Amino acid sequence: MEIRVRKSFTLIEIAIALAIFSVVMVSAGGVFFGIQNVWLRQKSKIDILRDGRWAMEFMTNELRSGGDLNIFNSERLSFYIDSDGDDSSDTRVWYWRGNTNSDTTGLGNQRNIYRGIGNNINQAYNSRQPITGFIVDNPGASIFTDSGNAVSITLLTSTNSQEYLLSSQVRLRNS
Repeated sequence: MEIRVRKSFTLIEIAIALAIFSVVMVSAGGVFFGIQNVWLRQKSKIDILRDGRWAMEFMTNELRSGGDLNIFNSERLSFYIDSDGDDSSDTRVWYWRGNTNSDTTGLGNQRNIYRGIGNNINQAYNSRQPITGFIVDNPGASIFTDSGNAVSITLLTSTNSQEYLLSSQVRLRNS
């Protein structure tokens, strides 16, 4: 009887191959998760800048068509717009920064800018809509400033460790 020798892997060879494969997979996983974390951080920064640009553009476009501007405490402004197209300013619009840590007390969360319509701030509060989905962090700094024949809007936004200053100056057409 003839003895056949089968060629196969030994247990030690399989264990070594498995160890090498595990090291390669753990390294690849680390690289993948590192890239994903960097991407998520960049995405949050891009989202804040995009939202900030949108909010600034929204406010400046509406302010341009407004008239009879009033600024209160540099964190609140009101103006009139023509909402029905009859060439008379008939709707009072308010923008303000909240003054509490909650959306449901005071004038809203101090990290948001709100927009509302009404003859006074209390009526505007009842119709308020937050127009910033990001953190407004202007400690001690003015958000709305009257610079003669123009209005300056300044928003300081921040993520974990990065701050972005968004600033715009608007000349009212109907004042």
